[in-house]
Amino acid sequence: MDTKSWWIVHGSQAPTLQKIALKLFKQPSFSCCCERNWSTYSFIHSLKRNKMTPKRAKDLVFVYSNLRLLSRNSSKYKEEETKL
Repeated sequence: MDTKSWWIVHGSQAPTLQKIALKLFKQPSFSCCCERNWSTYSFIHSLKRNKMTPKRAKDLVFVYSNLRLLSRNSSKYKEEETKL
């Protein structure tokens, strides 16, 4: 019996824990989002810019990532062949 089925069958004795466990099983276990974030962080916080504070680097990663997401809504992004 897999773990999800076990929680469905036997988890009724601890309903709160059962609810949390079933939500946890719905989460994907891929690391690509973390790897993408760390890649962006290493791009921004390089050896040449190592005196940057962690908060500043975090803010720049946030802005950079959101600008990339917003650029995907532009018509120029959708019309080009490479769709960078």
